[in-house]
Amino acid sequence: MRRVAIIGNAGGGKTTLSKRVAADLGVPYHGVDMIQWLPGWHFNEDFDAHHDAWLKEPGWVIDGIGPWAAVERRFDYADTVLWIDLPLATHLWWATKRIAKDLVGGQADLPPGCSLIRAILPFYRMIFDIHRNHREAMALMVERARDQGKAVHVLRTTDQIARFRAGAWKFATAA
Repeated sequence: MRRVAIIGNAGGGKTTLSKRVAADLGVPYHGVDMIQWLPGWHFNEDFDAHHDAWLKEPGWVIDGIGPWAAVERRFDYADTVLWIDLPLATHLWWATKRIAKDLVGGQADLPPGCSLIRAILPFYRMIFDIHRNHREAMALMVERARDQGKAVHVLRTTDQIARFRAGAWKFATAA
């Protein structure tokens, strides 16, 4: 495991898991949101250049979605794919906790100049939209990665995420 792509809906614990796996592997952690958004939640037109530079590194953990074409390129370069696919209620609850963290001034792992407080409704709409309209596309991309011989792990419960974060990935076989 040297190039790990972690995808899933917002509020699924991707960033926490990604940072832990990156630290354990001794490779850089990269969050898609940090290069996708400029202050005020404006799309960064230089996204592809930043993203493609990450892909050329010898090792990395990249979390997030971003444009679908970028996810496809990321999967092409990845040797391991993790898909966090929790129930919608869990994503909503964890997203609410992230918003509360942003509200009290805690580090909510947001791009500079972006606040979830100012984007609460679009944030929740995005979570519903991804869950209802994009899970199938993610599932197909994950299956394609498996068919290409990549290690694939699908985490569908909070316990699976906790075990993986605690280091179980070192002993896990791809599912």
